[in-house]
Amino acid sequence: MTYRLLLIFLPFVFSFSAPTKKILLTIGITRFQDKLFKRLEFAAKDAEDANKQFEEHGFDVRTIKNVGKKDDLISKLKEIEKINLFEDDTVVVIISTHGTVDIVDGEPTKYIVTSDTNERDVKGTAVSFNYIIELFEQLEAKNKALILCTCYSGVGKSAYSNRIIQLNQRSKGMLGVKFLSDSESSLVLSASSYNQKAIEDDTLKNDVYLHFLLKNLKIEHDELGYSSLVSAHEKAVFDVYEFTGGNQTPSEYGQRSGLNPILISGTPEKYGSKLYQGSVDLDQWETEIDGQLVNFKQGLHNVKPGFHKLRFINKKTQKSFSRNIRFKSGSGHNLRNLLVPISLNSVNFGYGLILSSDPNFEHPIKGFGLTYQRNEFFQDLSLKVVFFHGDVKEQSPVVGIDSRQTRQLNQIYTAASYSNKIDFLSKLDQTLDAELSLDIGLTFSHSKIDRKNDSFESKIIQSYSLGPKVQSELMFKTHHHVQFGTRIEASYLADLKQSYGFHTFLGVFW
Repeated sequence: MTYRLLLIFLPFVFSFSAPTKKILLTIGITRFQDKLFKRLEFAAKDAEDANKQFEEHGFDVRTIKNVGKKDDLISKLKEIEKINLFEDDTVVVIISTHGTVDIVDGEPTKYIVTSDTNERDVKGTAVSFNYIIELFEQLEAKNKALILCTCYSGVGKSAYSNRIIQLNQRSKGMLGVKFLSDSESSLVLSASSYNQKAIEDDTLKNDVYLHFLLKNLKIEHDELGYSSLVSAHEKAVFDVYEFTGGNQTPSEYGQRSGLNPILISGTPEKYGSKLYQGSVDLDQWETEIDGQLVNFKQGLHNVKPGFHKLRFINKKTQKSFSRNIRFKSGSGHNLRNLLVPISLNSVNFGYGLILSSDPNFEHPIKGFGLTYQRNEFFQDLSLKVVFFHGDVKEQSPVVGIDSRQTRQLNQIYTAASYSNKIDFLSKLDQTLDAELSLDIGLTFSHSKIDRKNDSFESKIIQSYSLGPKVQSELMFKTHHHVQFGTRIEASYLADLKQSYGFHTFLGVFW
């Protein structure tokens, strides 16, 4: 039984220690062959300034400055993939160059402009933003951030061909370019919102956003003993907005739940835990933590690590809802992501089988099950109640007599459940989320045996037992409020001795 239980616990307990790396790739392209893309005065300096600051905190720096062709950029990204071997590594990629847009298969698509980009063949000579994201997502590191000091508005650090300008004018507004969907492990920081320009500044001698991002990283490290890309970004949003008179607002994409701060220096213990305002309009929403009103300072609020009850109030409608959230040292949560109420309830119907180690029962007990689950029942644990009904016809254990018996089994199982999201099985557009859960609970079992043969009359034997059970469940959730998955279990009951089960199920959540 021990090795079978190990298989159930394995996804939760298996880990190993490995030396971690801190890797920085900077790309600052100033010169372009195509006259459409004007020279950028400070893109190479952006890369140099970032290199110097990150090297002080132990980063292995790779860079492309001044001239960078399409193949150079792709080669450097793949080089990072080869040296990033472990998920505990930290990888930061900073790209300072022009951005542009082209129409591909009828859809406007964003591109990163390189020195050899030709406006007549953007698709063939520039690097697709989607391709960069694809390479970035393949990196092993869970601590990774892509910083884009570019824009796609057609002004500032971007440029459109005449064909795109005409299409844009006919559309009576900005072409609808899709951004990256939220992700668990990746963070994309952009120097501006989509319909805004990102600019260089002669007085700062940098990209405006990168200047304030680096400045806030240094201030954090000097004053607090740590520096975090996420908190530095939150502060830079306010600095850039004020410096540009509201004409440029940096934005972020990705990391829809437990936000990774992407520490550049310091330790998680020094960083503590944070609640980030993100892009939430505080004139519309009010937030309470354990009954106390939250006051954000430059988009941040320090939260003591541990479990807290958060209450969100819509100021216009006065409607509210609550969440039980765990804050960990070295992490945080984005208010924007928490404002989406989670599905607290689910019901599943499934079919499965139970295998017993009792030699009297050689065949699996097959049947149907019904499950109800209540999420966040206690802190981050869920309450799960499962009913199973099954039967099997098999040979009676009576020696020397040819007899058959029908065994009927009814079980009620109550457990506490803890779930973890599986990144690589979940889709970025959130149409499919995969979770692995571990349940520990007690099972009440009622067995009924109807024994018949030629020599004896029919006899019914009933038994009741109580015992522990462990379950591991893989579940997929769709955006249509439908979920499906599989569950394996191990239990010990007096009437079944050791037993193991496998179930598949389909259900709904709300």
